[in-house]
Amino acid sequence: MRFASILLLGFVPPLVPCTPSPIVQTPSTTTTPTEAKIPTLHVTNFGVFISSNPKVPSHLSFHVQDPRPEWYGEADCVFTTNETYPSVYLGGYWFCPEGKGYVNFAFWLEKDILKIRRPWGDPKDWNHYLIGLPRQETHWNEMATAGTCANVTTTTAGKFYSRTENWNFPINLVIA
Repeated sequence: MRFASILLLGFVPPLVPCTPSPIVQTPSTTTTPTEAKIPTLHVTNFGVFISSNPKVPSHLSFHVQDPRPEWYGEADCVFTTNETYPSVYLGGYWFCPEGKGYVNFAFWLEKDILKIRRPWGDPKDWNHYLIGLPRQETHWNEMATAGTCANVTTTTAGKFYSRTENWNFPINLVIA
């Protein structure tokens, strides 16, 4: 994992998992510290329609949530193609509409990867903040086999890609 310097940001909880090591409290007692949890965003209701007809727009939508009580936020991310942006593969981050809490989520969809952008920091001093940049591979599967399910539906109008289960995005890259 790569992390930018966060030493100046004392208000942010540890983001790197700790390797447990014994702490001697008395000569006869040893305890192990708890591991710091990596913040994880949750994506639900994910769907992308890629139109095979240039006159029919493609679209993408999903719900994203940061469940941490101290940094809670959620938003519905939606994008529909148009003349200016003819593809859902935008080549950069697209901001989600404002949701609950201070969120400012953004996403970047590639053919095999979804990236999410999540800033957080002290709302009284936005001169110091972090941006979490989690990403996950999409693992599209057009053919169901024993033990797997297809998550791509092909029609004459285009292809619909979906995720039927919640999708976790551990924030494994942070910049400050």
